[in-house]
Amino acid sequence: MGNDPATSVVNRFGIAHEVPNLVVMGCSTLVSHGGSNPTLTLQAVAWRSAEHLVQNWRSIAGGKLSGTKSKKAKAQITAPMSGM
Repeated sequence: MGNDPATSVVNRFGIAHEVPNLVVMGCSTLVSHGGSNPTLTLQAVAWRSAEHLVQNWRSIAGGKLSGTKSKKAKAQITAPMSGM
């Protein structure tokens, strides 16, 4: 995880540098973990990535809704996350 595509696969939000519209969420984005239980850290990283995706979906996906044309799908993608 990092800003330099030469030294990392994904950016700080888990979005792949080399593959468009690929987001890796969860413990796979961290190279290693410390001596203690990393659960809260992993949850925080996933939460931050999810919030970033919701707030910036149109620019991340190039203004497209991943091929879906359903009004319901569009509403779900553009609606703010609730209950969190």
